[in-house]
Formats: sequence, structure tokens, C-alpha cells
Amino acid sequence: TYPNDSDMIYLAAISFKNTNDFASAIDMAERIRLRNPGHLPNLILLTELYMLQENLTKAEKIFQTIQSLGKKSKRVQNLESLL
Repeated sequence: TYPNDSDMIYLAAISFKNTNDFASAIDMAERIRLRNPGHLPNLILLTELYMLQENLTKAEKIFQTIQSLGKKSKRVQNLESLL
């Protein structure tokens, strides 16, 4: 695996989200989560995607992972207020 593979998959996930293909976006984002479970932007994206799919159980599970990383950002705070 090349280092940029995760970056390309992440960009594909964003592209799928932007075209409302949430199932494909989730598939791509879950692949990144398997390769790099601490990839914060991907975890945020994945939480948003599960929220869009109204799968709050998975969204909350991913968000717990974000919280365990201990990193705060405006996007993380926004997610927290939505969950």
C-alpha cells in the first residue's frame, strides 16, 4: 500500500458524499478506518455520513472513537451538538 492510497480513497469518499452516493462514501470511509483508525478527518466524515443515513447507532460509535482521540476542533464540536 502506498502512503497516498488512503488520501485518494478519502477524496473518493468525499466525492461520493458530494454526489449523494452515501453508500459508496461509507464504503470508502470504512476502508480508511480499517487502514488508519485514527484518521480524524475520515472519522468526522464517517460520522456525518452515518447521520445522513439516519444510522445514529453507528454515528455515535464512530463519534466515541473521535472523543477517545482527545482532539477538539470546530467540526468535532458541531458533531457533538448534533448527536
